[in-house]
Amino acid sequence: MRRERSAYLRTVAPIAGAVLLAIVALALHPHMSDHAGSQAELREMGSLSTRDRLVHGTLLLLLGMLLTVFTSYALRRGLTRQPVIAGLITFAVGIGGLLAAGLIDGFVLPGIVARSVAGSPAARDAAVATLAACGVAINVFTAFGIVAMAIAIAAWSFDLARDVGGSRIAGIVGFVSALLTVSVLVAGGPSLRPHTLIAVLCVQGVWYVWISRYCSRAARRSVAMRYTAARCLTDASQPRALP
Repeated sequence: MRRERSAYLRTVAPIAGAVLLAIVALALHPHMSDHAGSQAELREMGSLSTRDRLVHGTLLLLLGMLLTVFTSYALRRGLTRQPVIAGLITFAVGIGGLLAAGLIDGFVLPGIVARSVAGSPAARDAAVATLAACGVAINVFTAFGIVAMAIAIAAWSFDLARDVGGSRIAGIVGFVSALLTVSVLVAGGPSLRPHTLIAVLCVQGVWYVWISRYCSRAARRSVAMRYTAARCLTDASQPRALP
């Protein structure tokens, strides 16, 4: 029992911890107040640059971890299954979109601000225009990444729903998660805010934890079956005394 609980915690706890850490990072995401002048806006962004880098650096690491975990899941599930390979490719593309958004928001924008905050008024005005364009790119990459990841979850859920038992339940949970993800994204409007992303993460996080729980149980069943088969082969190979 202790071994099963330890294996369960090793599988589920990292995913749950990563989801919680991502929620905390998004809650700490710097929020810009509205300024009429570009100079004040650039100064505020410059003062928040260190926090901005830490938040987005953490999120980028967690995205890499998430991609590693679900690549392992897809390999275990079997890349010969079309929904599995389609889900893996789509998920990787979605992670790429979020990585692009995080790099721009956390590192490109602070770099632009650092170079322009002490410049001439014309340079500051040009920087503000560039920052606005970067903001549009961040929204596009983020929305694209979230939708792609929702499609990947739906593809994996379709594969799971064709099975029976726990697999089918995991598939149903995945379909609900994908639908709610898109619904939250649409309800949040064209300009994505941290609270919208937290809501999306909570919805997707339920499926991440659920699927890690399912994988933990499936792995334990697989080990138990292999152990039983090995015992049967060992017993069959032992000579028996004749009556």
